[in-house]
Amino acid sequence: MYAQVIQGGSKPEARDEMNRALSEAMIPALQAQPGFRGTLNLEDPVTGHGMMINLWETEDQARRPPTGEAVNEALTRIL
Repeated sequence: MYAQVIQGGSKPEARDEMNRALSEAMIPALQAQPGFRGTLNLEDPVTGHGMMINLWETEDQARRPPTGEAVNEALTRIL
């Protein structure tokens, strides 16, 4: 198993909406990707900084950015 680490964040007051977008859009989009095995979303509620650790079956899957319409739609909600 291989990990892909994505760092980002939002203003602390926008964190709930960010988490909702991750739960409702990004995680389901990732689950549809070949080789996806799970995710861990970490956040600092004071600063709004976040880190998402995605687990993949192969190194190649972990190195590539997730793609597809569902991922693009999820990113639109997050960004």
